[in-house]
Amino acid sequence: MKKVGMVTDKEKDEIEELYDKKIAIEKLLSLATSNNNNELYGKAIEDYTKVNKKFDEWWAKMGEKYQWQGNENGQWSINFDTCEVFLI
Repeated sequence: MKKVGMVTDKEKDEIEELYDKKIAIEKLLSLATSNNNNELYGKAIEDYTKVNKKFDEWWAKMGEKYQWQGNENGQWSINFDTCEVFLI
């Protein structure tokens, strides 16, 4: 892991909220699958697609704003406690 930058507390809060939503929907998808609940599964997939798009857009926007180093096989990760961004 290599530190490539930082974000503001406000920016960190934005991605942390999206991350929490993404994790919650993933748990909901698992529950819907195990209970064969097609209606819940369909709604969860729809929500997951929207949240995942916003999540990816946030990373692209911040990467462009701060010009973080990246590579073809790597991805960025954030430490929510310190607002530091790492290339992993």
